[in-house]
Amino acid sequence: MAEVSRWWIAPAFIVAIVVLVSLDVAFGVHAQILNVVIPCVVYFQSRTPMACLSYMALYVAVSLSCVPLTPFEILTGFCFGIPLGIILDITGRVTGAALSFLAARALSHSGVDCPCVTGEAVMAGVGKAVEEHGFRFLLLFNLAPMPVAVKNYGLGFVPEVRLSSFILAIMVVEVPMASMWAFIGSSAASEVSAMDTTAVHSAIVNGGPGLYVKVPLLCAGVVSMLLVLRMIHKKVAVELEKVKQCVIDDREWHQV
Repeated sequence: MAEVSRWWIAPAFIVAIVVLVSLDVAFGVHAQILNVVIPCVVYFQSRTPMACLSYMALYVAVSLSCVPLTPFEILTGFCFGIPLGIILDITGRVTGAALSFLAARALSHSGVDCPCVTGEAVMAGVGKAVEEHGFRFLLLFNLAPMPVAVKNYGLGFVPEVRLSSFILAIMVVEVPMASMWAFIGSSAASEVSAMDTTAVHSAIVNGGPGLYVKVPLLCAGVVSMLLVLRMIHKKVAVELEKVKQCVIDDREWHQV
């Protein structure tokens, strides 16, 4: 009974993530955070151990808060250059992802399981897809164009996903991506004075890759999303049928 009575924790947690993402879209939360951070660029460019640790803490906090990471990945390259920017980007990304994953996993172990919850059926369907397709599914899922925090927290609720496989998939996807964003940020740093906060903000927000990079990334993301949906569609349908049967059996039992 204790487990069933707390079934709402996971859906409530997911709703909270969706609300945070929606707030960012509506009010530009990540842009506000950037406005606060950019005046500290000169300090970060000192690249002292304390500056690196401070930036790492900021990066991890941002990754946990469900806001877009791309501007901060460019900012990492702007502040720390290459190769330090790549190292910090990957370290911050993996640390934030692991903490998000473990937080969701802790919630899933705290009594949120209930076979009559539709959300649980969806998670079970994703778990079946992980069992069948293994590491390939995790790679495609990480390439899908959705907020990073949503992917990190979401996979934490799927018991079939091992932390080691989760982190390895992020590493495979993140290393080339971190290298690209760090290069873009480092290139912008050579053209913009860190003292000019307006120019720095413009370089970070508008200094992303051109269409020759954006179009292939978008295409890869869309294809990966379609493949992920194809992998989990039948699995989720089977699990939903189980939920339906569970509800029917429960009603029949109460009628008796």
